[in-house]
Amino acid sequence: MLILRMSRRPYPSDVDDETYLFMRPYLLLAPEHHPARKYPLREVLNAALWIARTGSQWAYLPHDFPPYKIVHQQVLRWFEQ
Repeated sequence: MLILRMSRRPYPSDVDDETYLFMRPYLLLAPEHHPARKYPLREVLNAALWIARTGSQWAYLPHDFPPYKIVHQQVLRWFEQ
């Protein structure tokens, strides 16, 4: 299986390949390549993990992640499952 690499430098909170492959089936609410998905699921997960690890506010999410509103909405959907 091909694992896409991010074009940004990794953060210490980024998920490794093995963990991502384990978690991915539990995170998919829509197919990973669904037309409505604008950002890679792994990048959304990495952004959520960055927030959890740093304790930062959503609005301070670094700009090389997907927009914080997208990440926040996805995290809320994961918790609603």
